[in-house]
Amino acid sequence: MWIFLSLLLLTHPQTENDIPKTVQEAVSSISEMIPNTELAVIRRTSEDEFVSNAKFTLGVWMQEAWELWDDHELTNFFNEHGFFAPQEMAEIILMCYWRQLTQKGFDIEEVFEVKREEIRQMRNSN
Repeated sequence: MWIFLSLLLLTHPQTENDIPKTVQEAVSSISEMIPNTELAVIRRTSEDEFVSNAKFTLGVWMQEAWELWDDHELTNFFNEHGFFAPQEMAEIILMCYWRQLTQKGFDIEEVFEVKREEIRQMRNSN
């Protein structure tokens, strides 16, 4: 699946008008890109496994295509909630996508708290 995603992303051009303004728009954009044949595979993975694998393909693509380092509405939204690293933003979007796909639903504040806890744990282990 991960090789497929890499190839798919190379062929999915983006323009500045395609940059999502909200997390929900980002999740919807991802949903439109991933073919139905891959959905069952993604649903069978855990959230951690999906995010851990997809951050190197889909996550990097989002950072580049959506310019998560630049002054855009989506980036500013993350900045207002204390997330400044493009990789963290991409991982949060991936978490939200997985939760929506698996019908867990996502409360963005809950996802933010999970991500903040992951960051705290990483800092404490160093």
